[in-house]
Amino acid sequence: MIQFVETDFSSVDDSALEAATRSGLVTRDLRGLDELQEAVRLVRSVNGGSLLAPVDLLQTLSQSGNYVGGAWRGASLVGAAFGFLGNERGAVYLRSHLISVGRGDQGAGVGLALKLHQRAWALSRGIHEITWTYDPLARRNAWFNLAKLRARATAYYPNFHGPMTDEVNNGDESDRCLVRWDLDQPFSLGQPHRNPPADTSVALISSAAHTPIVHDRPMDGRRIMCQIPEDVVAWRRRDPGLARDWRVALRHTMGSAIAAGYSATSMTRDGWYLLERAAL
Repeated sequence: MIQFVETDFSSVDDSALEAATRSGLVTRDLRGLDELQEAVRLVRSVNGGSLLAPVDLLQTLSQSGNYVGGAWRGASLVGAAFGFLGNERGAVYLRSHLISVGRGDQGAGVGLALKLHQRAWALSRGIHEITWTYDPLARRNAWFNLAKLRARATAYYPNFHGPMTDEVNNGDESDRCLVRWDLDQPFSLGQPHRNPPADTSVALISSAAHTPIVHDRPMDGRRIMCQIPEDVVAWRRRDPGLARDWRVALRHTMGSAIAAGYSATSMTRDGWYLLERAAL
């Protein structure tokens, strides 16, 4: 018989429970085919029918000790997430693969509640790092990952998934940044930089016409900033050529900076990445 192990929060901090309660949610591991099928329906409704989470995969992940979680508002599943266990140089980490939040609940704290449930799940199993990838042109995701969660982007992968046909990514190359979230420190919400620190050079900025302007300068300073547009998904639909220009420009600047040893450590509300090189 399949055994489903509930996350034990008794040995970790209670930030996950606090975040869920504050948003009127219950976050917990998903179990059984009925709940997993509900998660599949949610993911499909958000991603335009793309088969990103078939139920047989979720069942296998759940049964084999990987992460499958959900956020409930009353009897309704409003968010779902899943991930895989990985191993890097002998250390086990959680690779978060997907979080989907129902269209009517986006911006209501569901994503944060699920991310903190992931954190509690990992810590209760002795796991100290969560990684995931995201589109570096997605400003809202960048702000959430880097400014709010205080994770950092340490790798840039051009066209990571190859062609994608879902409603969000269709028509663009699938560049992704790898995010690392260190779980060893007690969680608290971060605050984005409002003004660039001193000694910061600008590598990419938006013109008044919303086109990218690349500043080709030697990458030898301590800090670099790159600006991205407010809503790249809208540009993909309205002006695919401009969206591709932004893709190429960010790959040339942010991608090159990360390859040269910088990490993206924060994001401002108005779309500026802060990339920093570790002190020598």
